[in-house]
Amino acid sequence: DNDVIYGVQWIFNKAVALNKPCVVNLSLGGQLGPHDGSSPYEEALSNMVKPGRIIVAAAGNAGADYIHASFAASGTSYNDAPEVLWEMPQGTTFSGVDMWYPAANTMSVGIGVYGVSQGQLQYLANTAPVPAGQKIQNQQVVYQGNVLGTVTVDASSPASNNSRNVLFIVQGNNIPQFYWTVYAFGNGTLDAWVVTGGRFSPPITGLPQLIKFGDNDKSVGTPSTAKKIVCVGAYVSKNSWVDSNGTTQAQPSICGGNPPQVAELSCFSSHGPTRDGRTKPDFTAPGEAIVSALSSGYTNAPAAHVLQGGGLQKQQGTSQASPHVTGIVALMLQRNKFLTYENVVSLLSSTATAAGTVNLWGAGKVRALNAMLATPAGIDCQTQAKLTGIDCDGNRVLRYQLLNAYPNPFNPATTIGFRIGTQEKVDLAIYDILGRRIRMITNDILPEGLHNVVWDGVDDQGRQVSSGVYYTRLVTPSFSSSSKLLMVK
Repeated sequence: DNDVIYGVQWIFNKAVALNKPCVVNLSLGGQLGPHDGSSPYEEALSNMVKPGRIIVAAAGNAGADYIHASFAASGTSYNDAPEVLWEMPQGTTFSGVDMWYPAANTMSVGIGVYGVSQGQLQYLANTAPVPAGQKIQNQQVVYQGNVLGTVTVDASSPASNNSRNVLFIVQGNNIPQFYWTVYAFGNGTLDAWVVTGGRFSPPITGLPQLIKFGDNDKSVGTPSTAKKIVCVGAYVSKNSWVDSNGTTQAQPSICGGNPPQVAELSCFSSHGPTRDGRTKPDFTAPGEAIVSALSSGYTNAPAAHVLQGGGLQKQQGTSQASPHVTGIVALMLQRNKFLTYENVVSLLSSTATAAGTVNLWGAGKVRALNAMLATPAGIDCQTQAKLTGIDCDGNRVLRYQLLNAYPNPFNPATTIGFRIGTQEKVDLAIYDILGRRIRMITNDILPEGLHNVVWDGVDDQGRQVSSGVYYTRLVTPSFSSSSKLLMVK
């Protein structure tokens, strides 16, 4: 982490000395940390971001991995505590889990272990519960005289930024033979990530209600969850190429299942939101399959991945997507060297093509030319604030927008997005072509920011509407706008 911080600072210092704007790409990341931008690592990077100094980072490639789990602690002992199954692949000798929960809550945590007998989980052992401020270290877990593994549960770290942290470690030559668990009793909801050597188990039917499972939510890694780093996911922009032997190759599914199709989200692209509820990634860019220069020092590239002529190589990952956005931001900074982080995110988001669920796609697919054309050139900061919603010092000014619904045309449902510049009463309703209101979608006080709601194609009486043209209308005390929808059957 320190090396990354020092490297970014060196680049920014160099840019200042040359009186140039600068954007840094971070094609790196991991799952250790609170995933809310409050770690010293992420805060240090965010504090470096100023007008004309931007950081872009890859969201991560854990979109198909069950590395995350979240559940509410309950009960008063291990016997009535929920626990999440934690498994390791063969050959693993070390696995770790990083857990975070609100400091206002009280939890005791520990590790359990199960075997499998005749297709059923068989309880073997568990550690004593560890309350906040304490730890057990390198403790052997024994069953019938046999050491199953050596474990550490470290809850000794003091509360930081209103959160508490617990680190779980399991090590040993035989640990993949068992299902390990993380259990928690007390109160409050926890989030945990497998940071190395395994995953949480996907859902398994027929197990007791206290057994919990993993998911792939909140899998965007650090430092992409920082408060002022642009986070980029990946989509498929190419799925075939001709290799150095003249053979046409097809991109396989990196996650299993059907081969990827052009324009769809890359299955590996990590999912949001952050632990504190912010939408991530911010948007997506081409990340599969990407053809770029083959390094002369890399001699182990598979022949099928090297293109005709031998100078190019096929790769994939959000680490290939974030450089696309880094390059776009560099061009935007050439046009206006005063752009802030907020300016960049606003301009790229408002010009992106909406593509689906925001915590998978963010604002959608970036459009380089549109973002460039939307970037104000050679103007003062006051005018820039009017155009982008953010001034040159990073202060937010009121900005309202009714976004294009997706999909549109639609059947049976469509997602309607909108932004409001302050907390206020919001009415969002659907009208027919005669101006009659047929469905009230939202009639409530909402916080400032981006919101997404779904219209399921029915009216206020629960009846399915017929095919045709409809209008969505957004009304607040400060703003009103409408857009057209087309229902097709």
